[in-house]
Amino acid sequence: MIFTIKKLLAYALMLLATLALVWAVGFGLFLYQLNHQSAPSNNIHSNAIVVLTGGDNRVREGIRLLEEGVGDKLFISGVGQGVTVEDILRASNYSSLIPDEALKSRITLGRTAENTKGNAEETNRWTTENNIRSIRLVTAYYHMPRSQLEFHHFMPHIEILQHPVHPASAQLSPKEDLKLSLTEYHKFIAVLLRQAGLWQPS
Repeated sequence: MIFTIKKLLAYALMLLATLALVWAVGFGLFLYQLNHQSAPSNNIHSNAIVVLTGGDNRVREGIRLLEEGVGDKLFISGVGQGVTVEDILRASNYSSLIPDEALKSRITLGRTAENTKGNAEETNRWTTENNIRSIRLVTAYYHMPRSQLEFHHFMPHIEILQHPVHPASAQLSPKEDLKLSLTEYHKFIAVLLRQAGLWQPS
């Protein structure tokens, strides 16, 4: 019995060590991906620009891309109830464009999404209704890997260009950046497990 318990403990330690190694290698690859993202050239046109709310500078970047003709339409996912296009333009310091009805008519606000999965589901409905075949996805650099997972899962037929943005505010300290990356890494793993059918959130 003692020998059996020792063997079980040895196997358990080996399993834990293997899991720790896989976790560490995965985190290293995740950090590499975060630090080597870049937005495609503005010469590459998409049917639509999709912005995910929830972070600094995302919406303003989406409006800038629309104004420069990078996409034909702009869909902003996860907008609060009661918020108007005029509110979005004003908050993004684009108030000078408010009288431009042609610009405003190309902006659609999605109001049902409450998380990244909801962003993908909401955008999928909108792209289907509008016969969209390619999008430029605008979100924070740290949020992009998880967003890509969700969007490719719900929209495998859509060409998705990554357009990561960084906060307009002061850069995070190394400690804050590491903490944010760890949080996103664990959320990324949770999405992988959920999509593989190995875990379902309560």
